[in-house]
Amino acid sequence: MKLYKFLFPLFIVAFLAGCTQFPGISGGTTGVVIKTFSFIPTSPVEPSTPVYLSLDVENTGGARATGVSAEIIGINDWTFDPKEPRTQSIIDLDYPDPSRGINQGGTDHIEWTIKPPEKTVQIPYDIGVRVKYSYKSTFEGRVGAVTNQYYRQTSKKTGVIFSKASSGPLSIKLTAPNSIISAGRIPVIFEVKNVGGGGILNDELTFSISGANCPKTTVKMIKGQSAILYCNIDTSGVANYAEFSVSLSTSYQYYVDSSTSITVLPKPPV
Repeated sequence: MKLYKFLFPLFIVAFLAGCTQFPGISGGTTGVVIKTFSFIPTSPVEPSTPVYLSLDVENTGGARATGVSAEIIGINDWTFDPKEPRTQSIIDLDYPDPSRGINQGGTDHIEWTIKPPEKTVQIPYDIGVRVKYSYKSTFEGRVGAVTNQYYRQTSKKTGVIFSKASSGPLSIKLTAPNSIISAGRIPVIFEVKNVGGGGILNDELTFSISGANCPKTTVKMIKGQSAILYCNIDTSGVANYAEFSVSLSTSYQYYVDSSTSITVLPKPPV
């Protein structure tokens, strides 16, 4: 029903004005993304005239998004329809799975009806929306190690043999020495980067790790963009050649923003 409510004023405005503007702006790059954030009628608008905001979101990452919400930010003196509060819940959004024929992730459509205040001068407003959600990023990898004698005989490839991270707001990369001769604990590094076009709430991540020993499992994202997790793998006891599986996961809250501009005309003189 909400979509019909949004389209009906569009029809009226188009009929009266001959054209209607859709200043849609996207937000986010991977994970939950804002496909469009738009409004009608065309800017500028008359004071106290209803403005209809429309938001479309989609999950493009590799995990289910839960606890999703959308909040209008940047305007404090506008009036919201009680049935469409400033912060609204969004359904959980499933992830796309092309291997099973699911080529698009979950989507949802949210609307707000708001009214601008009456002022004696024309005022431009930047109206923003923030979409928050809970997400999980995972990583799986294997590291190969050889004895010194076996390496001299075979030149067997060692180091990172396999690595794969789930798609989403975080990228995770494993690095290790190119040549690993089994000799106790070998240092490995997990590089974490924020690639979702938004931010991590509190800029802090806590990891669950298997197959590696990490003195610290909670890291702070530097300027909200990157972090490094220093770990090691015990390669002692290798007979000739062995591969060591490592896995990592972290659950976190993420947000993406978008905005649009609306100009409100001055209150007509009495």
